[in-house]
Amino acid sequence: MEQEKIIGHFPVSLRWFATNDCNLNCSHCFFRNGNLHSSSTMSGQKFLDMVDHTQSVRKISAIQILGGEPFIREDLMQILRGLSKRKIQVSIITNGTIIPNEFYNCIDKLSVSELVFSIDGSCETTYSKIRGSNHFNDVISNLLRYREVKPKKSNLKVNYVLTKINSSSPEEIVAFFNNMSIDVLSFNFFEERGNGAINKKTLRISDKEKLDFVESVYKYRPKGKTKIQFPLHPLVLKYLSLKYKFSAPMEFRGCTAIVKEILILADGRISPCASFINKKWVQKALGFSLLSVHDKRLPGILMSPEYDLFIKNRFPKSYKNYYPCQSCEYLGNWCNPCFFESYCGRPFVADLCKEVLRRMPSLIRKS
Repeated sequence: MEQEKIIGHFPVSLRWFATNDCNLNCSHCFFRNGNLHSSSTMSGQKFLDMVDHTQSVRKISAIQILGGEPFIREDLMQILRGLSKRKIQVSIITNGTIIPNEFYNCIDKLSVSELVFSIDGSCETTYSKIRGSNHFNDVISNLLRYREVKPKKSNLKVNYVLTKINSSSPEEIVAFFNNMSIDVLSFNFFEERGNGAINKKTLRISDKEKLDFVESVYKYRPKGKTKIQFPLHPLVLKYLSLKYKFSAPMEFRGCTAIVKEILILADGRISPCASFINKKWVQKALGFSLLSVHDKRLPGILMSPEYDLFIKNRFPKSYKNYYPCQSCEYLGNWCNPCFFESYCGRPFVADLCKEVLRRMPSLIRKS
């Protein structure tokens, strides 16, 4: 136990893929047919026991529950009550199709700080093309129901994955969700993983199209309650600030894996991050095999040699193969790109930053 206590004093958050199952088969899903899928599912009691032991060593600041579809678990409500008794804030990511009445009826007794609906279209036609179902109206009804009953301190958020199919009308998309007074609309970029890799020809969106969409949203910037989010590097934010004359809040972009955030697969294996488990070449280079909470307690796993090696190398010693990072003023203070490519001697290109420099070459000057 004494040795376990040296893993860190700062609070840590857990991301738990609570189930491998889902009632949908979305064309862009990174989980289905991907490396995050596992052969079994950890019991709710095992998960709560793991939480208890981890809490005895290191404070858990929050837990994010995702999947698969979390609400497909028959014991999810029991797990949520258990986490509420432990006074741990919980975020749930759901497709919004099968939320039970019990969840809405007892929301005041649960410590749900955020409910995130994954919705990839602002109309039924677009939504159905991606999600392969006609649940759009049901999902919107569930979203509005949660908006009415949610505690004041609980966020209502929408995750929207940008693909070739659903990115043609940025103003219309933002207006649709803004009119529903959700708290956060978070746009994410399509990734060629899982189903996304299978359907990449119809879903892939170019760097130019990504930045065009981002610019349209920032140029439009509607007034309203809804906060708009993008996963943008500081250089991109600087470009937008200069072009559209506003001050964008700067956010640190860097690795928090293991140190601040721990990813738990459905079967109990611990991965540093989602990207790591999808890149077999870096696992081989680090001599890494995922350990499971069924074999070893979580704090002990984090003290294991391979996980310790990950922590020690999470900031690259050299960015010489990173473009345009090696010349960026934000490198090392506001932005620390993933170390995987550096560790394995591979080139790395920050695609959206590259597109920014194509539009404004003077933004970076080599010192």
